[in-house]
This record gives sequence, structure tokens and C-alpha cells, in this order.
Amino acid sequence: MTARRGPAPLFRLPFEPLARIVDVRYRGVCREGQGWQELTPATVFCEALDVHPQKFARWRAKGLTVDDADDIAVRLGMHPASIWPEWWSIPIDEDVAA
Repeated sequence: MTARRGPAPLFRLPFEPLARIVDVRYRGVCREGQGWQELTPATVFCEALDVHPQKFARWRAKGLTVDDADDIAVRLGMHPASIWPEWWSIPIDEDVAA
């Protein structure tokens, strides 16, 4: 069996800090070819970051995995710690630390 790398498997980061950043950065995003219109926060989020609505709903309900958080932060041109200050204190899987 190969050693797992990374954080404890069930650790999740909260959705709210990410939602605040996306709301500020992408509020008023227009859909291509449809002109400016009022979009729901979920629609703005999904379209701006190319995230499927089911994934958006899962993140909102359960939080983001560390891998998802890292991926979405990179899409925003940010380091995950800029969105989630607790990034540096994520519990590490004991098998990895040994």
C-alpha cells in the first residue's frame, strides 16, 4: 500500500469565505451574448468559476475538500491561505507525518 499524502481525508473548509470573494469579484457578471442582467449568487459563482451547480450545492452544504479549495483558489489567482486563514493549521494525516 502506498502512503497517502495530504490532509486528513474528512477535513473540509467552509464555503462562506469563498462565497464572499466571488460575490465581490464577480457581482454583475454577464452571460456571453445575453447582455447585463441580474444573476443569482449561485449562477454568478458557477459561471464565473466554471463550477457545476451540483458541486456548488455540495460545497455550500458540506464545505470544500482541501483539494477543491486549492484548485478553486488557483482559478482565482490566489493562494488558499488568502481565502482560508486556517489553511496553515489543517490537520495532517498521521500516516503522512510519520
